[in-house]
Formats: sequence, structure tokens, C-alpha cells
Amino acid sequence: MPTDDGLAIIIPAFNEEERIIPTLESLAALLQRYKNAQVTVVNDGSTDRTAQQVEEFISAQAGQFHLINLAENQGKGAAVKYGILNTRHAIVGFMDADLPYDLTSISDAVERLQAGSADIVIGARDLKESHMAYAPSLLRRISGRAYSVLIGLVLMKGIPDTQCGLKFFQGDVARTIFERVTIPGFGFDVEVLYIARKWGYRIQRIPVVLSHSHHSKVRLIHDSIQMFFDLFRIRRNDQRGLYWQQHAR
Repeated sequence: MPTDDGLAIIIPAFNEEERIIPTLESLAALLQRYKNAQVTVVNDGSTDRTAQQVEEFISAQAGQFHLINLAENQGKGAAVKYGILNTRHAIVGFMDADLPYDLTSISDAVERLQAGSADIVIGARDLKESHMAYAPSLLRRISGRAYSVLIGLVLMKGIPDTQCGLKFFQGDVARTIFERVTIPGFGFDVEVLYIARKWGYRIQRIPVVLSHSHHSKVRLIHDSIQMFFDLFRIRRNDQRGLYWQQHAR
């Protein structure tokens, strides 16, 4: 597939009727800065009015917003993968539907990719320059730290915050990686970064400004257990050779 210039942003959305429109309104202003920019909402089988609200918003725009509807809920990773593999842009990224990060974080990521200083730019909430407008619950902080330790023990070290919902890529890099992503749920972030590290892609971590309370869809018990087993699934995939395919650099 030939590559276009410009920027594509993927927004996975599952039952986001209360939060999706403010996000799209904020991104509409951001898109004016970039040539050939678009936002694609991947509706992951929502059972509320997410799809209808996005359709109504799109009808009033000038073609910069798109909607992909998945018939059934497949998981955040599957929704992001579907969206990214349907892009042709030079720079591709994804973020959470409630847009918890300040738009300057997005601009910073895009500028670094445009300058060619990185193949992948990811938000890092653990950097001292990052600013959190609210404090996550103690349980979520403990869970996040424990997961980071497990990643280091099972797969890789050096990326303390794999789960920040702001990641941008050189377009060809994103499409090459996501062609091989297998995890449909929240554990996909780790798989993406594992593949990137394995293939030697340049990853830059940038500080982010968390502008409001982010209501995570991760269920601490159920999803945390699944994400734990996903680490071993990634390692098993690697042992089976699923991540060793030749790729162009």
C-alpha cells in the first residue's frame, strides 16, 4: 500500500458516549496544524450511542474524521490494530478516547517523528517532567508498578511505563509492527514495544501532561490477570518465531 504524507490518529472507543465528542472537538483544532491529517474512531462494538454521536459529529466536518464500526467488542488492542492497518499516513498514533493528555504532548511526539529522531515516541508518566493533574488510586499505582516489575522479569527492561495511552510511530513502522500483534486486549502495548525493541526500532519516551482524571477501563482483577498471562503469551510467540520475520529498515 503506498504511503501518504500527513498524520493519522486512531481512537479506540467502547461505550464512550459521554466522553468522545469533547475529544473530537479538541482534536479538530489540532488537525488544522497538519497537512493531510485525519482522526479515525474505531467503535469497538459499543452498546451505547458512541457510534451515533461520532456519525453526527463527522457529518459536520470536512472529511478529517472517520468511523470504523466493529460488530462485536474485540478489545482495545484489536481496535487499535484494525485502525492502524487501515492507514497510509507517514505518521500514525493512537490515544485514549477521553483524551487525558494535553495536546502539547501530541505535538511533541509528532515533531520528533517529523524530525526523524525516532521511529516510535511514547508517553511516559514516570518521567520527572511529566505532570499529573490528579493522583491515581493507591491500588492502581501499586498494580502499575507490579506490572512493570513483571515485564522486566518476563520480557524486557528499560520501559517502566508501557501502558501510557499515547503512542506515535513512523507510519511504516506502525503498520509493520501491528501486522504481527496478536493480543486483542490491554496487554497489546507490551507486545508492540517488545516487537519494536526486538527489531531495533528507536523508541523515545517523552513527558506527558495528564490534564484530567483518566477513567481507565482496565478492570483491576480480571484484566490484570489476563495481562499477566499475556506476558507469557508474548514470550511464547517469540519462541515460536512469530516476531522474527524479515522487515525493511
